[in-house]
Amino acid sequence: MLIDLHVHTVRGSSDSSLKTDELVEEAARTGLDGVCLTEHRGPWDRHELAALQERHPGLLLLNAMEVETSFGHLTVFGLDRFVGGIHDPVTLRRIADGQGAFVVLAHPFRYFLSLPERNLLYRGQFPVPAVIEEIAQHPAFALVDAIEVNNGGTSPTENAVALEVARYLGKPTVGGSDAHSTHGLGQSVTAFDDRITGTDDFLAALHASRFHAATRAPDGVLTHALGG
Repeated sequence: MLIDLHVHTVRGSSDSSLKTDELVEEAARTGLDGVCLTEHRGPWDRHELAALQERHPGLLLLNAMEVETSFGHLTVFGLDRFVGGIHDPVTLRRIADGQGAFVVLAHPFRYFLSLPERNLLYRGQFPVPAVIEEIAQHPAFALVDAIEVNNGGTSPTENAVALEVARYLGKPTVGGSDAHSTHGLGQSVTAFDDRITGTDDFLAALHASRFHAATRAPDGVLTHALGG
């Protein structure tokens, strides 16, 4: 089952132009089974999302959010509302543990090779580490459950660094388009081993590590990026 774990809409992300009807149409065209709405402003109201799901039963719609922290951006699955203090990654980890949520380090190496001074993981640090063993020592990796190694808004070479780190640490891998429009939707995905029908199935599969990152080419062929 193919789910895009990183999508933004006009409903919850001010930098997105993606409308929900466009999202549903493009997801159907590209063959996605589901999408996760990782909005910057926090999760959708559950009643509003349920109403949207009822109108579009052919596409699984999941709730999440993307949180900016001192360790970069974290996508969080399983929190149904924004909680004060979660911009601190340690606080976010504590709250996530208390509520059974799942935390992913999103696009950790964006700009890492091209413009390292703009990389959020090493904000203000220069030069950045050069070898995987040193990179993997960053404290962010100890606070997350999985690493996004296939992000549609990050270069392939920088995604490859994330995959190397995930393999070195034995961390599960996810993929998501990071779509803010229809561009790229359905290409960077997460492949789940089980059939996901709702939030409970989704969280159970995440915590059981029954998934991995994948790339879906326009012709439908999957390239799998397995982590540890």
